[in-house]
Amino acid sequence: MLVLIYVLVVGWFRSFIVPLIIMAPIPLTLVGIMPAHAMLGAFFYGNLHDRLHCRRRHHCAQLDHPR
Repeated sequence: MLVLIYVLVVGWFRSFIVPLIIMAPIPLTLVGIMPAHAMLGAFFYGNLHDRLHCRRRHHCAQLDHPR
């Protein structure tokens, strides 16, 4: 997926360096996210929308206890 994004940005800017600069923060965010999740004992939820916007109590309880 990242390769496809890189190719599209290369085509947009017609440069091989500019997309590298633009995309450099992507792996750097993992350097901060992964240790922080490990230190806090937090799970990574792929569907953040459900985590933040659950309205029914029963639904929220199911999200707190993944199977």
